[in-house]
Order: sequence, then structure tokens, then C-alpha cells
Amino acid sequence: MRSPPTPPTGPDWYQRATRAHMNCVENLPVYGAIVLVATLAGRHGQLLDGLSVAVLCARVCQTSIHLAFVQTERAVSYRFSFFTVQLIAMLWMAVHGGRITPNRGTSCSSDSSSTRNRTRSPT
Repeated sequence: MRSPPTPPTGPDWYQRATRAHMNCVENLPVYGAIVLVATLAGRHGQLLDGLSVAVLCARVCQTSIHLAFVQTERAVSYRFSFFTVQLIAMLWMAVHGGRITPNRGTSCSSDSSSTRNRTRSPT
């Protein structure tokens, strides 16, 4: 049986940096799995791109707060808010983000009707 990991030692900023790094490493597999599945399924779109940017920005903000501030209740609340943004964005990516929608200005019905009109012979 493995013993629990030892907490980081050193100055306060170093301990915060180590915890922030481990937090990123713990969350990366979830995000990576969502992106991998979407990529292998050939799914793409502005929604998926936007949600990916939201996850990245929220992650950077959460880590910055973790590193820059002593962990008061206020700092933890801000960090948790950015974590919540990441969580919602990743859930949205997993559930809805991979839907492929036709480009604006085209639709399946207009394409098929234009094909039908070209194949009709004049009467």
C-alpha cells in the first residue's frame, strides 16, 4: 500500500505553486479526454472552440490567484468561481459542444431542392 504524498515544504509561495501545479495535472486528463473524443469523432465548431478558450482562461485565472495571493476565504472563493467556470464549460463541451451544425446560409433542404430543380426537365 502506498503512503500518502508528503505535503510540499518550503516558503508559502512555493507550497502554493506546487499545489497549483498538482491541481492542473489532476484536471488535465478530464479536459484531454473530452477534446480527444471530440477530435476523433470529427466534431468541431465555434461553440467547442469558445468553450475551450473559456476553460483555458478560467484555468489561467484560477492558477494566477492561487499563486499570487495568500489563501484567504476571499481568494479561495475567487479560485472556486474560476473552477466552476471550467467545470461548466467542460460539461457543456462533453454534452453539447461536439454537435456539428451546417454553415450559415446553407441548409440540407436548400441544397436538395436546388439539386432537384437542376434535374427537372423543362415542360
